[in-house]
Amino acid sequence: MTATISQHIGRIPLVAVVSLWLALPAAPGFGQDPAPATREAFRKHPEEIQGAKSRPGGKPSSISFVNNTADPVRIYWLDDEGKRDSRPGAGELLQPGKISGMNATAGAAFVVTDPAGNGLEFHYAEEKSYRVEIGGPRVNFAIPERKYEEVTCGQWMISIEQSLLETDAAAAEKASKRLATNLDRILGMLPAHSHGAIKSTRLFIMQGKAAPGGGFDSGLEYIADKQPEYVRSLDPKWNHAMIIYSARNYADLSDLWAMKAPLHEMAHSYHASRWPQDQPDIEGAWKNAVLKGLYRQVKDCESGAMIDAAYAITNGLEYFAELSTCYFSRINYPPEDRAGLKAYDPEGYEMIRKMWEVKDP
Repeated sequence: MTATISQHIGRIPLVAVVSLWLALPAAPGFGQDPAPATREAFRKHPEEIQGAKSRPGGKPSSISFVNNTADPVRIYWLDDEGKRDSRPGAGELLQPGKISGMNATAGAAFVVTDPAGNGLEFHYAEEKSYRVEIGGPRVNFAIPERKYEEVTCGQWMISIEQSLLETDAAAAEKASKRLATNLDRILGMLPAHSHGAIKSTRLFIMQGKAAPGGGFDSGLEYIADKQPEYVRSLDPKWNHAMIIYSARNYADLSDLWAMKAPLHEMAHSYHASRWPQDQPDIEGAWKNAVLKGLYRQVKDCESGAMIDAAYAITNGLEYFAELSTCYFSRINYPPEDRAGLKAYDPEGYEMIRKMWEVKDP
């Protein structure tokens, strides 16, 4: 069914909702783990992790971890002798609700521990890159089935969760209009040859935690084509799609984040439409940034808080998405914009120009 949001205004009074932007759930590896190990399974089979070790020779892949527990955890790669990685940065605390991603090869073994180093669960990287949800998935978007109404907003068709329209149509309208406006601006920023990938990306706006089936109170995410086939907790309709998990949250974001977030996800969409996840130019520039210690101990330009490791350094996929956003718009930490990027990370700057096939104006 196609409708306009104005048809839903007035159903209920507008309720003020306070929501926080907790993190930017992106899509490292454009995939997820359909059946992550559980703490219970780990405790039942401690001898299995005691003997776990990486199997060499696997194909390049990537793995990311989302901490769905209430406590910080650590993640260690295990070498081919079963020893934990002891290099600088290994085992950094992953706070609740946060994401950590890394490149790997199929057969690489990882152990998740508590802050003291006691094992909680373990995982092997597979040929298909995926995301592990530590502690299990927080929300099942596949069951029960989510209902949507398709709403036309300018040149964009947006699928809005039906329960959102029934309970907070004002937030749905504000979020949809803001998204459509920013997507129009994004098309104006990006080269014409990339518009096909952007325009073909399906758009979904969700109610958030208050939805009958549950949800998240913040965040955007790009879901690659066929990714729901490997992740039972994703809505099967979410193929080549960008999800806004909370309409109220997106409506209330600062202007910087309301632009940065969808541009970041559309960079993932463009990447997925053109290259494999381990595209050599992107991986090379990212590894160079890691070796140089870039994007560490930077200050958030909005909150003033220090960021130990900025999102750009997570892996090659997030590096490309964050630097794309930095080049065409702004990000919330140094180098912030195009001029800053050119001075701070010239290799990354040249990589972005090459991958997007652009020249400076």
